[in-house]
Amino acid sequence: MKLTLACAAALLLAAPASASDKTLRDSFRTGLAATHPGEFHARARLVTRTIERLRHDHATTSAGWTARGLAIGGYLWALWGLRAQIAFVEHDSGEVAMAARDAAHADRCWIRAAARLRAAGKALGVPVGLVNGF
Repeated sequence: MKLTLACAAALLLAAPASASDKTLRDSFRTGLAATHPGEFHARARLVTRTIERLRHDHATTSAGWTARGLAIGGYLWALWGLRAQIAFVEHDSGEVAMAARDAAHADRCWIRAAARLRAAGKALGVPVGLVNGF
C-alpha cells in the first residue's frame, strides 16, 4: 500500500507543469491571427478559443503573469469589437444611425484591444504590429 502511494506521488511530482511562458507565448501568437482581416465569425471563434487557452495557461514569471492578464483583456476587447462588426454587417442594413453606432463601438473596442495586445506582446517579447487596422 505504501509502495503504491509512493509511486503515485512520484508520478504526480514528475509530471510536467501545465504551461510555461513558452506556451503562453504560443497561445498569444495563435490568437494574433484573429486580429487580421478575415471572416468575422471565424475570427470570433479563434479569439474565444485563445481566451480559453490563455485562461488555462499559467505563467512562470512575473512578466508572464502581467502579459497573460493583458492578453486576456486585449482578446476580450477584440471579441467585443468583432461582435460589434458582426452586428454592423448582419443587422444594420438601411439603419444609418444604428450602423454608425455599431461602427463607432467596434472602433473603440479595437483601439482598446490594440493597446492591451501590444503591451502583452511587449511583455512576452512578441511583436504585434497592426491590430485590425489600429
